[in-house]
Amino acid sequence: MIDSSLLSILGSIIQSYASILGIVGMYMIFLKQRKDEKVKELSTRLKIKADSMLDFINREIAPAYRDTPLIRADTENADEAIEAIGQYESDRRKEIPDVSRDDVRRLLVLWAIVGREKEALLQINNEFKQSRASTTSGKYFFPFVVFFTFELAFSFLGIFFVFIEHQYQYAITATSIGLAMLGVIPLANLIFRLR
Repeated sequence: MIDSSLLSILGSIIQSYASILGIVGMYMIFLKQRKDEKVKELSTRLKIKADSMLDFINREIAPAYRDTPLIRADTENADEAIEAIGQYESDRRKEIPDVSRDDVRRLLVLWAIVGREKEALLQINNEFKQSRASTTSGKYFFPFVVFFTFELAFSFLGIFFVFIEHQYQYAITATSIGLAMLGVIPLANLIFRLR
């Protein structure tokens, strides 16, 4: 005769583990979407900031130098834009600006603005790189999924053994209960890493 208490225990384990796996899976999808949105937003901010800086330098600072040297860079690539701004700054330090004495102070203020905006650009770029590089606990999610999937498969095997009234049905149920309790470890680890 089929032992209904064993089926009930294994069914509860399967239901609990499947629910937890589903909830955590949905949460990981949510985190991935949120990360992608943040990366996209930072990328847009980077491009706008780089564009505005290059326009500012070409409009306000370049006319102060002989031959009006313009700065050019691909603003889709923030590193290239930052490098171009740094190089432009370095090159202009070697030149004497073609401005009147009264405009020297204004030029110094403009260069101070460029320095401040460049720092802001570097900060956004660093944040962008960190956001893009951060893997939302993928290495901790994998062991969790493997363990929980294994436990689900093992519990289904236990149900099969109970249905066929196999001699190891009690041993498999006990092992399944033990594994279910051990599942707290990868779950707790994942929750700790997601904080």
